[in-house]
Amino acid sequence: MKKILAILTACATWLCCHVSITHDYKASAYNLISPTYKLAANFSQLYVFSPGFATYFQNIIMNGTSLWNSNNIHWYSTSSYVIKTVQYILPSSSAGLNPNSIAETSFYYHLSANQIVPATNSNGPFINWDTGRIVVNPDKLAWFTTKACAHEIGHVFGLDHNYNPSSIMYPSFVGMTATAPSIDDRAGLYAMYGLS
Repeated sequence: MKKILAILTACATWLCCHVSITHDYKASAYNLISPTYKLAANFSQLYVFSPGFATYFQNIIMNGTSLWNSNNIHWYSTSSYVIKTVQYILPSSSAGLNPNSIAETSFYYHLSANQIVPATNSNGPFINWDTGRIVVNPDKLAWFTTKACAHEIGHVFGLDHNYNPSSIMYPSFVGMTATAPSIDDRAGLYAMYGLS
């Protein structure tokens, strides 16, 4: 657990590797970014903001994000930044990003409407976050698919990697069989937030 909490960003590192371990969220120990802290938001009104992306990628973002929609969870696109949202960022270069990752997710909290701070410290998440930032690696746009978006949104919710290939939170495209959040992914999410 200390190893998980030492990570400041939850990265989708899509490496060419095979992992034989399975760890489902419905098991006794949920595979979460933090056992204590989570996304503080109204799940019936979650917003996605993705400036700077071409229409093609805007559609990928919304299609991937909406894969999590259910009776309790509703994602909407917004054309302007609002508090409690997920912001997709496309930097001009991949400097500072893991060269093997498609995207990297980090967590933030609004102290006020105009002041946002990281929801993490050197030991991992330390407060509930209300905003997620997903930085897309510009060198990996060919791999930026609806599955990649759904995976990163799982991190925004607080789900860590799940080494069951049928999970959208599986850490690699190699061997992944999921095309959307699995029943098990949702079971972990619902248990974490008390949803049904």
